Amino acid sequence: MGDSFNLTLKQKAIIAIMILVATIPPIISSYHQSDEEFWLEHHLKSKYSGVIASKYLNKNNHMANTVKFESGKTTTHFHDYFDELEIGDSLVKDIHSVYLYIYRDGNLKAKKNFFKLQLSYQK
Repeated sequence: MGDSFNLTLKQKAIIAIMILVATIPPIISSYHQSDEEFWLEHHLKSKYSGVIASKYLNKNNHMANTVKFESGKTTTHFHDYFDELEIGDSLVKDIHSVYLYIYRDGNLKAKKNFFKLQLSYQK
């Protein structure tokens, strides 16, 4: 009766592999953020403002919609409203905010909610 639980090395290896296969994916997925969580966290940390000097598709960054400010800095945080932006528009995005303010000729043209736009863009 005591010998019924003696397993061969091959059987032990198979059991070990089965345990790993069953336990590793849930552990990994618990550490992985959803796309929405990653996107929101990334953009909440961003802050920029400036006058648009140019806008283009950045071939070196997966054809990302890119805005270059008069200061020389660039940002790629645009999706559904990239075509609305014009050279000379002023953009303001504060840290910890989901809103982007677009000014044209000194007047507020639009207030865009990044998070809502990103969720609709991903679907």
